[in-house]
Amino acid sequence: MMKINVDGAFISSSGTAAVGVVIRYHNGQVKLASWRLLRYCRDAKEAKAVAYCEGIALAAQWPDILMVLETDSAMVAAKLKQCDGPIGGLVPCSRSTDKYGGAVEFGDG
Repeated sequence: MMKINVDGAFISSSGTAAVGVVIRYHNGQVKLASWRLLRYCRDAKEAKAVAYCEGIALAAQWPDILMVLETDSAMVAAKLKQCDGPIGGLVPCSRSTDKYGGAVEFGDG
């Protein structure tokens, strides 16, 4: 089993954001770390939603391993748990484990 931690940060004065993803083994050893700059972002919720989707996309590289995906955004986690399409209109992302190959559990960090 691996754990995925994701987060996003939004800078309202410029409309930019950054998202980060860290995937760790069950013992805490880092498997992968990634970040990305978003030049155009509406708000902090969108940044966190993009981070969640990035984590899912990166987890798809290991479809045979159970992943636990965590974020500090209760709103994003709740939206992913209840829908199989866009996250509240924020970003096109699906929580379907079939789409990503393996099993991904969703939870708040």
